[in-house]
Amino acid sequence: MDYVMHRLADTDLWYWTVKLPRGARFSYRLSPNDTLAGFDGPRADQRIATTQSDPLNPHRLECSPDATRYVCRSLAELPGAPPQPWLVKKVGTPEGKVEARTIHSNIQKLDREISIYTPAGYTPNGTPNRLLVLFDGDEYLSSQMGITVTMDNLIAAHKIPPTLVLLVLNPDGRRLKDLVANPEFADSMAKEIIPWVWAKYNVTHDAAQTAVGGYSAGGLAANYMALRYSNIFGNVISQSAAIWWSPEQGIYDRDPSIEGNWMARQFADGPKLPVRFYIEAGAFEFDSLGQGGDILEASRELRDVLQAKGNEVHYHQFVGGHDALTWPGTIADAIIELLGG
Repeated sequence: MDYVMHRLADTDLWYWTVKLPRGARFSYRLSPNDTLAGFDGPRADQRIATTQSDPLNPHRLECSPDATRYVCRSLAELPGAPPQPWLVKKVGTPEGKVEARTIHSNIQKLDREISIYTPAGYTPNGTPNRLLVLFDGDEYLSSQMGITVTMDNLIAAHKIPPTLVLLVLNPDGRRLKDLVANPEFADSMAKEIIPWVWAKYNVTHDAAQTAVGGYSAGGLAANYMALRYSNIFGNVISQSAAIWWSPEQGIYDRDPSIEGNWMARQFADGPKLPVRFYIEAGAFEFDSLGQGGDILEASRELRDVLQAKGNEVHYHQFVGGHDALTWPGTIADAIIELLGG
């Protein structure tokens, strides 16, 4: 690909043209005077220090009124980008409530913060609510991800029955330690946190009406929960999950000579589990560095393995990257597919 920029007539503007797929939605930044000398060493530090938002694009992300251009990201939405109607707050739509709680884990020997979303009209008796468990709960609660608005809209439109959402937060410094296939964390979820929710709230105990989900490392954790405890988690929402991971190569030291996608191997080698899946990945999440497969390739492989085992799999590929712009909209589709009806 030609990365050479061209000057616009006699101005101080330079441009570069690249052809992108219709419907793309992504964020980007500009790196002035970039030497393209790689992503390690002093040049990488220089890039991090000077990368900035596009001054000619008014659409920005992570940009508070007093933020500098070095903090903000620019947003691009090409024609045909999928609408995200469930993220729009509607006047008159009954709103659920969110309460913060703390649970002590004897298994992990720590306190874990959680948040519980109960839908509008929730009562402690009657038909049990369905249950949705989401990792990186604070992110899903953010204004960008907007899970509470999405749930309010889906329930009000009768796309799903009343559903309680358990949002699991990460103790400081433990996100990857817990979410990357940690058996102690899985045991804590299955033996401490979920039973606590069952005891405190009017919520289903039926795995077929329970979904667990997350993005990136959280998506890996969601698959791992179903792998170990399919009797509790009967549905998985895997949003751009770090499925490429394997214990032989870890998170940071990736080696293309080592086989990745440990999760797909576990599902392939074991018996068919009573679990349904919604798996999605972005067209821009491919292995551009030749590391033996990234999110896109690994998600396709996991899809193929599960379908070969006979599992129900809903696969979605979007035109975007690993930047939380598509997940807030597509999680509504996942919830409808797995918990609707």
